[in-house]
Amino acid sequence: KSVYVIAARPGKGKTDWALQLACRVAMDVKALYCTMEMPATQLMQRIASRCTKINSIKLRDKDLTEDERKRVFDVLDILTRKTQLSFDEEPVLTAAAVAEKVDKFKPDVVFIDHLGLMDKGKKRNPWDAVADNCHALKALALAKDIAVVELVQLSRETDHRKSVLGDMYGGSAVEQDADAVFALEVEPIEKFLQGDESTGVTVEVLKNRHGGVGEMHFRWQPQIHCYIPEERNG
Repeated sequence: KSVYVIAARPGKGKTDWALQLACRVAMDVKALYCTMEMPATQLMQRIASRCTKINSIKLRDKDLTEDERKRVFDVLDILTRKTQLSFDEEPVLTAAAVAEKVDKFKPDVVFIDHLGLMDKGKKRNPWDAVADNCHALKALALAKDIAVVELVQLSRETDHRKSVLGDMYGGSAVEQDADAVFALEVEPIEKFLQGDESTGVTVEVLKNRHGGVGEMHFRWQPQIHCYIPEERNG
């Protein structure tokens, strides 16, 4: 019955973080990942890249050795047999369509990637449309006893300072309906990362109705779409 928000600037890893979370959640419960930005096949490639540690460019270009190809097929086979993760791709989703998919797939957790791409109906003001969609998804979470995870873009101002709740696309409507908000802040990346190279990511817990707020720290490897928890003393 809760709504969780993962917020970041475009290209700053929110899909990778959400996808890794979805895979982990789907080991225990049913998860539905609704994608409006990229095809499900590309999301599957990201999962395979993370699990096999094969650079995603090689997967994209199908530049794989026979051994690498076998490792990819093994990972996808395990994902199919051992997890309860379903993908649904649609260019524009309405809240009503999400409700229909919940009735069809019977998930425990629904991921929306991303909120700003949902249908805006006849609203002239896009923020009013986002507010309507937020309220509808919150009502759906309550009515169906599910968790909804919404991916949300942050404003450009956060390129130069820490994020606050008001920086989310959709503003106060997203903030009010969310039970928890996680904002990803990525250290600058000045080159293509390869091998085991990574960059630091601070996940700010800006809101949490079920516990405390604060920071979590990760190393992000965008070349294989992997987040690694980072322990920090103090």
